[in-house]
Amino acid sequence: MESLRDYWLSVRDAASSVAKHRKHDLHRTLKLLMLSSFAFSLGVGIFVSKLSLQAGVFTTNIFIGMFLTVFSSVILLSLGLGLVHEFVSAALGGRGRYYESLTSVTFFFAAPSLGFFVASLLLFVPYIGMLLGSFIIALTFGMGLAALYRATKDLARVDMVTSYVIVSVLTISFFVMLYAALLFNAASLIGV
Repeated sequence: MESLRDYWLSVRDAASSVAKHRKHDLHRTLKLLMLSSFAFSLGVGIFVSKLSLQAGVFTTNIFIGMFLTVFSSVILLSLGLGLVHEFVSAALGGRGRYYESLTSVTFFFAAPSLGFFVASLLLFVPYIGMLLGSFIIALTFGMGLAALYRATKDLARVDMVTSYVIVSVLTISFFVMLYAALLFNAASLIGV
């Protein structure tokens, strides 16, 4: 129960939660990452289940497969982005190590994960569910991005402009990675 309370505090008040993570506690960061990944995976599973239910092809295997795939993908993505964050931060004069970078990335995922879960539940509310869900996703994504900037600034011990540059490079790296994954996947499908 304390994990859920810590998770909610990380979503609601990221600045005070970042202060608690200044002490090297990898267990707390990994617990937050697991909870974020669980909430996001549950949201994606519900979203895909809703779509497949409307198409008339819903099975529990779709939900379970999507849940497990997204759960492991979010964890691996977070670990990889933490590594990229560490390299970029070190190149720009940050004094953080991998723990601080992983914590910054984990704080980014906390609010949007919960927001996506709530938004996918709202898909079952007729008419206004989609509108409210879109608003919640926008709100929680903004909270997550603010948490990433703040955590990068505090944990890597850089100024706000450098934090902005680190997060911008991290975002560009994410989209380059996504594009490369799609490109390589397409190339493997056509047999190149």
